[in-house]
Amino acid sequence: MVVASSAHSAGRNLDHPDFYPFFKTAEQLNVSVCVHVGSGRPAAAAERFSNPFFVHATTHPFEQVIGVMCIVAGGIFEWFPKLKVAFLEAGGGWVPYWMERLDEHYEYLQPEVPWLKMPPSEYIRKRDVYFSFEPDERTLPFVMDFIGDDRLLFASDYNHSDCKFPSTVEAVTQRGEILESTLAKLMGKKASRLYSLLLVNRRSSLCELLMQTDMSRKNSFLGRNFFRNPTGLSPRRSSKTIRVQALWWWKGNCGPNPWARYPHYPFY
Repeated sequence: MVVASSAHSAGRNLDHPDFYPFFKTAEQLNVSVCVHVGSGRPAAAAERFSNPFFVHATTHPFEQVIGVMCIVAGGIFEWFPKLKVAFLEAGGGWVPYWMERLDEHYEYLQPEVPWLKMPPSEYIRKRDVYFSFEPDERTLPFVMDFIGDDRLLFASDYNHSDCKFPSTVEAVTQRGEILESTLAKLMGKKASRLYSLLLVNRRSSLCELLMQTDMSRKNSFLGRNFFRNPTGLSPRRSSKTIRVQALWWWKGNCGPNPWARYPHYPFY
């Protein structure tokens, strides 16, 4: 699950104490908080311009810059260390610059943020913080090297007028300078972690899939969808027993070719 949030609301920035119950609940439910310029009005710099070119060019990155500062330097990860946050639809090229600038201010203004236990950039590298990037960003290799490829997510921006559809995916996968292992992270694996999704390789057997999934967890994907009372399966049983039951359920409900019944299942 995911909750979308604007970078500010009713004059309150994301580090405002009024949002603490929201962050606490998101952390407890393992729900990701995705920050977007969204409904936050007025958006940063928008009141200074009437030209749509200027408004669109400034509001997205400026609001995200402020959002990162409020979440990271505002101490949200000190109080909610397991919170997952993504900053979306503003590109990624600005992130290294902002990390260094926040660190610089931490060096000589640390008394103003006494709740921080380490430089702001370390929170970005060590907590569940993610940034989406645009398919044609030429600075992507540098950004990956600076913050790590574990922090970046592919974003198609479909179906906005400025997206690269229908060549959005190819714009990334055919760049040539990105390793296959890195592409796997950028194009799906990191998003699956952010959104708590289950990625399935079409070549993997169901048994391998189940072995990789913690079936004993009450909130696991398969636990929620396959082991409810209507199927006659109990989530209280051991993981081994549940795997056997899952194989029985899958065969009985999906037949020899289960993928045919679920054509839109998320493969990678």
